[in-house]
Amino acid sequence: MNILTNSSASAIQKILDYKFKNLDLLDKAFTHSSTANLYGYESNERLEFFGDSILSFIVSEKLYLNTFNSEGDLSHIRANLVSAHNLSKIVDSMGLNEYYGVNSQVVKMGFPINVKADLFESILGAIYLDGGLENAKHFVYKFIDLSSQALEKDLLKPADAKTRLQEYLQSLGSTDFKYVTLSKSGPAHSPTFEVALYVQDKQVSTATAQSKRSAEQLCAEIALKKMIK
Repeated sequence: MNILTNSSASAIQKILDYKFKNLDLLDKAFTHSSTANLYGYESNERLEFFGDSILSFIVSEKLYLNTFNSEGDLSHIRANLVSAHNLSKIVDSMGLNEYYGVNSQVVKMGFPINVKADLFESILGAIYLDGGLENAKHFVYKFIDLSSQALEKDLLKPADAKTRLQEYLQSLGSTDFKYVTLSKSGPAHSPTFEVALYVQDKQVSTATAQSKRSAEQLCAEIALKKMIK
């Protein structure tokens, strides 16, 4: 291991309620790019990418098998459950920030929401690779409330901007829209992304943020304000 000590790895596994066979996967999950770039380690970015897909599948399966909501409602509920805001709150409640291998600048920023959300998805990806789908499901079910009562509450929450924009455009019969990254600037550990939203090949909004996900959300919010009077 590079980032985690034996004692910290043991403490994390107790929190996760999962014991890793391959501790290198756990270590990689806790290696943020800001530290990885400094010491030549592999960051958790690939695990986060993988975990994001696993999370979407597990939540989607649970919703499909246990609810009778419409496709639009299911998309709305899932968006709330897997949002960076929700995942970051879960990571906070687990007390994992102290073990996260980030540099001092990320700490000074107060651990941005997307950084903590990426950690959750990285852990999930690592658990799946180490112990398979059932262990990944156990982890998700333990920390994300998928009870019928919680799902009803999620249905009442306002959808995120990207989801609302997608639903609005679909109501108009339009599915031709895309987000395009125009530029990436700043240091590797704290980049800034400029993103544009195109609807039917026409640029309708641009925004900048410290993650592509956040910039896309801002683009959607700006577009909604322009389109919906």
